[in-house]
Amino acid sequence: MDDLELSRPLAPGDEPPRVRAATFPPRYRIHKYWGKKPGNVVAAYIERFSEPGALVLDLFAGSGVVLAESLLTGRRGVAIDLNPIAGLITRVTVEGADPAVFAAEASRIQEAGRDLRRALFGERCDRCGVDADIVSTAFEGERALRITLDCARCGTTVQAPRAGDPRLDPGGSGLPAVGDHPDEALYVGWEMRKLARRGLTRWSELFTRRNLVAVAFLRRAIEGVSDAKVRRALLVSFSAHLAQSTRMIGDSTSRGGGPSWKLNCYWLPTTWLELNPFRYFENRIKRTAQGLADMATRLPRPARDGDDYRIVTGSSERLGDVVAAGSVGYVFTDPPYGGEGIQYGELSMLWNLWCGEAMTMEREVAFNPVQKKTETDYARRLTECMAAAHTALSAGGFATVTFANKDRGVWRALLQACKTAGLELRAAVPMTPSAPNLTNILSDAAPKADVILTFQKPRSKRSIDR
Repeated sequence: MDDLELSRPLAPGDEPPRVRAATFPPRYRIHKYWGKKPGNVVAAYIERFSEPGALVLDLFAGSGVVLAESLLTGRRGVAIDLNPIAGLITRVTVEGADPAVFAAEASRIQEAGRDLRRALFGERCDRCGVDADIVSTAFEGERALRITLDCARCGTTVQAPRAGDPRLDPGGSGLPAVGDHPDEALYVGWEMRKLARRGLTRWSELFTRRNLVAVAFLRRAIEGVSDAKVRRALLVSFSAHLAQSTRMIGDSTSRGGGPSWKLNCYWLPTTWLELNPFRYFENRIKRTAQGLADMATRLPRPARDGDDYRIVTGSSERLGDVVAAGSVGYVFTDPPYGGEGIQYGELSMLWNLWCGEAMTMEREVAFNPVQKKTETDYARRLTECMAAAHTALSAGGFATVTFANKDRGVWRALLQACKTAGLELRAAVPMTPSAPNLTNILSDAAPKADVILTFQKPRSKRSIDR
């Protein structure tokens, strides 16, 4: 913290709020996103440092927590992010969808897939002889170990796989044709190195053949929905379950919760679970419905695109093309962490592929040796973004930045970027998450808390020590 030298502390009574981070409400549990910040903390800062009706800017918007809290606190908002899936999650969260139409279309898709689901994941319960639904199949390498069933009579039960069952071949001989589905050559980035070492060459190889058949069917069914808002909400529900349909789900009952994508990289565990995509898609449909209802009941009226908010997929270095100089009342943002931090673009490639989006990786603010982006590149691009934010911010306005990194050099890059942009540091407050993630638990070196930095744009022009 000795690097955090305040230009001038905030006056008594104007100090930043000290709010204990709460768990995520349903509106922020629609879709996984790396580094998501607690909405109650964001809301407290928005209310402290901006007036009702003010324009709040997030130039690294992620899944849209800042925009959502801006609307919920009676402000307007602009959310900018280079990552298309981030913009899609944000849009679904704030625009909503007709709940009756959403439920009807989800039911239609599930009914259309009933026979395929039975063919792929139906299994006789050894205890009672009744047809049951496969929840998961555990594998060690390519060898099936056990099957977990959901039986109407016996509940959850475990039994041995049946010898000769062609569905247990991850290569999928004897299974239905996959049909049209998104696929590309595997992008061998920093977070894909484990896949490359295992010999994967295409994104489709992350799935067993059985699960690829299932997710391809679900994706095609969503394409047939005519209501654009409902289609987007279903697509986000689909994307949210997608990683659980891959071979990246480790077979473990250890710390970290249920079966999910826990590591911030792509990998193939030796002992793994093939989960039933139909079941997990159903779960995500319920999560989305709950999240949309949570957001809708808290908004005083439906938010209007263009009037109340704007969502922009692009680089914040070009913020001036979107926001007029001096028009922003407050900035709250969570920049990329640099160093060996989260590679948002690479980690979102699977989601973007299946959502039909392409990200411009070369514009991403990141340190990434595989992409030939140095720490100097990271610092330069971050400085350009913060300079654009300074221009957009009104004179005397505040900008809050959340950050965490174990590398002092990366910290200096952030602080220098803000200083060079013309922002003066007024306060620094630690923020401990409501619950640690798996990296926090397993790595002693991982930061245990973010630091919330609040800067101010001077009211009068002055020379900045670069």
